[in-house]
Amino acid sequence: MSQNTPTSMARMAELARTLGFRVLDLGSNETDTRFADAERPSAGGARRIVDGGPPVAIFSAPKGVDAIAVVADPASQSEDLVTRGLLALEEASRDLAQLINVDNDLDDFARELSISYETMAAIFDLGNGLGTFVDAASFIPRCVDRARAMLGFRTARLRLDAPLDRFGLSRPLSPGGLIGEDVDADERTRLDRAIDERSNEFNRQVWHNPDGDPKRDIAAMPIELRDERIGWIAMTGFDPAESHTGDGITSLETKVIGYLAHVVASSLQVAQLNAEKDRSFLGVLRALTASLDAKDPYTLGHSERVSLLAGKLAVAHGLDPSEIRRVRLAGSLHDIGKIGVPDRVLLKPSRLDDEEFTLIKHHPAIGERILAPIPELTDVLPAVRHHHERWDGAGYPDKIDGERIPLSARLLAVADTFDAMSSNRSYRSARTREEVLSEIERVAGSQLDPTLANLFLTLDLSDFDRMHAAHLAASETHHRPAA
Repeated sequence: MSQNTPTSMARMAELARTLGFRVLDLGSNETDTRFADAERPSAGGARRIVDGGPPVAIFSAPKGVDAIAVVADPASQSEDLVTRGLLALEEASRDLAQLINVDNDLDDFARELSISYETMAAIFDLGNGLGTFVDAASFIPRCVDRARAMLGFRTARLRLDAPLDRFGLSRPLSPGGLIGEDVDADERTRLDRAIDERSNEFNRQVWHNPDGDPKRDIAAMPIELRDERIGWIAMTGFDPAESHTGDGITSLETKVIGYLAHVVASSLQVAQLNAEKDRSFLGVLRALTASLDAKDPYTLGHSERVSLLAGKLAVAHGLDPSEIRRVRLAGSLHDIGKIGVPDRVLLKPSRLDDEEFTLIKHHPAIGERILAPIPELTDVLPAVRHHHERWDGAGYPDKIDGERIPLSARLLAVADTFDAMSSNRSYRSARTREEVLSEIERVAGSQLDPTLANLFLTLDLSDFDRMHAAHLAASETHHRPAA
């Protein structure tokens, strides 16, 4: 109801009293019993009652239940004055109803204008963000949550039916698939059931709750990519009082949700293209490092295992997904500089002398130079260059110490050290797991970052063991002499 409705009825009552009529509020407990049950006119209308008593007219408020009864006083009003007064009141009622409708239309227009402005601002922000976002799993939920709050919904369901790895996602788009205020797992079940049972009716956009509670109505739109339906956005918990019509979810809300579905689809398409590009690009680089590892049966799979271990340590250290990805990539590429080291040094079946070790110490800087021209690898260069620095400053190539060593390089140093001691070398056998972990603990604070070294001791290494066993078997098969 418009905020002006009570004022309109007060004006009608004041005018009626000025014309000599007695006014009764039909919403009051003190209403004259003769009129309490009288049939009321439709909203904004008037109705006369002729029952042998004094003339009476009932006026209803526009868009509301408020009503007043106007009773003539035969002692002070002639029949002619009563007739003219009631005609004047009916005319005034129509004028007030029209004014209130105009006022309501202005309220509706102002709200639509406000939402349109907010929508345009959101679209502008989303459009800007779409070209610069790094992690779709963070970007997309922020978009959905902003739209949810702007439209006045309590809960949004962001559901992706396609495999996560198709879009290079390392985690779901939102925890539990729900976004909003006071989210409830039961809501997810209800929304999913509605989607599954009525997915072919998605063009209806709004599904009304059977029990009649408009706050449990659902507005849902499909997420479609190249004519393939890959998921849904569904929202519920809309307060009808927030609607510009007062009747619940309207086309205004569904249009915004529809646009949001397009934004999400576009974001996922960008993520998919990036993932495909990364897979192709990394495939070439990993093939290069794998060929380097394969030169020596004792180092086969080393880069892959360091990537695994460094990624696990990065997760345990609480890094975000983009940083973890960067660390894993650096692990895959950390020894690529050994391409510039002579094979007589790389493949020497005994310990290196000082001159040969000096040549080996060049490989981090060589690796940096090899990768530097590739813009996508700028973020991994510090790890590649500094993965042989030591916490105490006695490492190479720059002899930096402590936290001056990039975090990614310190993570690689722990993983690299562990794998080197866990693997056979031409000049020594692999150490036992107990010996390796004991050595990691011993060099914490001298060779390795003490915090990361101690954290590494808590990791589950079962997946490393499986990978190492597979690499060992492949190495033995590949290098077994012909019969």
